[in-house]
Amino acid sequence: MLIFALIFVLAFNCYETQTQAYVSDGCNYNFYHPLMVTVPSTGFTISEQTCGLLIPKDTFKEQPFVYYIDAKDNIEYTVLMVDPDHPSTLGGTYYVHWILANIPGYILKTGLGYNVGTTIKEWTPPSPAECSGSHRYIFLVYEQHRVPLRIPIPADRLNFSLNTWLRAIEPYGSMYGPVASTQFVSAY
Repeated sequence: MLIFALIFVLAFNCYETQTQAYVSDGCNYNFYHPLMVTVPSTGFTISEQTCGLLIPKDTFKEQPFVYYIDAKDNIEYTVLMVDPDHPSTLGGTYYVHWILANIPGYILKTGLGYNVGTTIKEWTPPSPAECSGSHRYIFLVYEQHRVPLRIPIPADRLNFSLNTWLRAIEPYGSMYGPVASTQFVSAY
């Protein structure tokens, strides 16, 4: 029993470290697959080539389309967008802009539109405050390994703890990843 507990603690610590690494740099493709995010009305796209660019905050006023070409047809996914640089968040937490779950892989592969999946948190566009510096807006994609899942709705957008939220999903351990990510940077 002691060995099982030790393995669980080590695995959990590695999982938290891995998640933090993904959120700190949404453009580091040594860890995961690139993601494409497109604004429907303008066609502006964040991709592997444009990841991390400083773009005007108004560019993402509308919910984007998300493309993950390596999505598996028979798997469902969850997409999140977080801001790790929001000035009012506590250390290790984020401002959550969007959570969409239960997205079929075959749809994510061809381009996620508006009316697919289960909305956990409605889309909120980037809104960096004046004098708050630049903000990274990071899109994360997770695989769902058991369906249906019981996915908690965060009580607030501010001080969203990604690790706590992932641990609260039931059954425990059924969300894997992130498997893909990208980011852009914006300022007031």
